[in-house]
Amino acid sequence: MPTADSFIALGRGNGFPFCPTSVDVSIYDHWVTLAGVTSGSATQAEINTSLKNCMKLYWNTELVKTSVDAEASNSSSTAQINTQDFEHKIMKTASVALEPRERVCYSNLTGLSLNETTFPGFPGCQAIIHFKLEPVRMYNGAITDINNFVGFGFSDLIDGSCSAGHSDGDLDATVQSDVSSYLNGTTASGSSIDGDEATVFNNVVHDFTINSIPFKVFNRANTSSVTFSMSPTFVNQATKVSVSDTVGTSPNTLHADAEIDLGTNLSLSSYTYS
Repeated sequence: MPTADSFIALGRGNGFPFCPTSVDVSIYDHWVTLAGVTSGSATQAEINTSLKNCMKLYWNTELVKTSVDAEASNSSSTAQINTQDFEHKIMKTASVALEPRERVCYSNLTGLSLNETTFPGFPGCQAIIHFKLEPVRMYNGAITDINNFVGFGFSDLIDGSCSAGHSDGDLDATVQSDVSSYLNGTTASGSSIDGDEATVFNNVVHDFTINSIPFKVFNRANTSSVTFSMSPTFVNQATKVSVSDTVGTSPNTLHADAEIDLGTNLSLSSYTYS
């Protein structure tokens, strides 16, 4: 872990150099404060814990690592993206990291984004993952009533998608992973048909921890085709979501797979202080 200079930040007197946005999380399907409150009201001790955890992540985080893997192949060609341990580092410039003491001049923090593609052309793959630190004040009800305040969280901490596919919709594989303190989503699996396109899907909402701090993650995986019957293989865990399928008859088979891996024990790399 890198070492940063010690400092004192007065900020807005609330732990941050800005006023975090207030959000009514009661309208979302799932929510959890950074102290683990998921319903009802919060004690002052729980609110204090959520603030402490929010400040810890906002001021001290250096980076988070994610990995993606996607492949689409047919009898004559293959497209692939395989990026392991991409560092979503919080930067001041393209080559200089944003150290903790410099964050007094910033509001929400954004890490480097993973953005890779093999397009244009088929078969093809694409992967996009964003990381940001956007503290919010969470209310279980109207934000105009302070009694509804339940603590602090982060909006859309990690937002990622990864896909592999073939021309004309013959076979596409897609995964998505969203990590946040509040989100919409339903655990479900099955199949659907929209016009000529059939889809097989597996969606799961997981409880999730980063540096022992609670979050929610909604992982979605699916394959779709306008031509073939599908029997995809899914992996849908809190830190990994993947899908893989092969269709057609040899030697004219089509293959597509996609995966987002947040790491078996996802953690944010943090600064230490001199």
